[in-house]
Order: sequence, then C-alpha cells, then structure tokens
Amino acid sequence: EYQTNTAYDGGEALIKITQTIPDLIILDLVMTPITGWEFLATIKKNPILNSIPIIIISGYALSAEPLPDNVKHYLNKPLNIQELKQIINNLI
Repeated sequence: EYQTNTAYDGGEALIKITQTIPDLIILDLVMTPITGWEFLATIKKNPILNSIPIIIISGYALSAEPLPDNVKHYLNKPLNIQELKQIINNLI
C-alpha cells in the first residue's frame, strides 16, 4: 500500500530524508539523541524539507508550543490505525 522507510532516531531520520525526500513524515517527539522538537526545528530551516507534511504521533498531550505549518496532524497514542490510514490518504 505504501513504501516506507524507518529511522530509529532523529539523527538517522535527518540523514535519510536528505538522501530520499519522502512524501510524508510520521514523527514521534520522544527520540534521542535528537528529539522530535529538534528534528522539526532542523527541517524548518530547509525550504525543501520544510514543505514535507508531518503527522506527529505521541503518548504525550500537545504542549502549548506552536507547531510548524507542515505539521498536519497530532495524534495521541494509542492510535487508531484506520484513522491514521485515512489521514495519510488525505495528505498524499
């Protein structure tokens, strides 16, 4: 249904998305050594990467910190896979 690529931390994710620009990023905010927030701040500086739509999936409630414009959805865990598929279908 979809071709996916997985990164196990924010640093690996940054390397992978510069090698092959994805149509969509599904991001967890709790990563090390680069957090999801640091990941977002880094790609915000790059006009090509900053245009990639992002879905955040997190076990934490959304903080008051504003989200970048390319963050299209914020889903709390546990998530509904059907809901996630619908959101993905609407974004790509």
